[in-house]
Amino acid sequence: MCGIIGIVSKDKFSIKNTLLKGLKRLEYRGYDSCGYVTSEGLLNKRIGVINPLIESVDESQTTKTAISHSRWCTPAPRERYGLLG
Repeated sequence: MCGIIGIVSKDKFSIKNTLLKGLKRLEYRGYDSCGYVTSEGLLNKRIGVINPLIESVDESQTTKTAISHSRWCTPAPRERYGLLG
């Protein structure tokens, strides 16, 4: 099962402690890839489960608008979706 969380706020929120921990709460089991993008154009994506993505984000990173996703493995190879680079 894939997961998507988006947040639009009048106040800045923590990417790590709000957006990605919200995505983690949707976690069902292991994932093929995950990532997020902010309205400022900050993009971060990883192959694998959510925890390494969370650990890679500095706690000081904030935004007012962002969306995050986790992708459950499908039969198609990851290369087909541009997830390797």
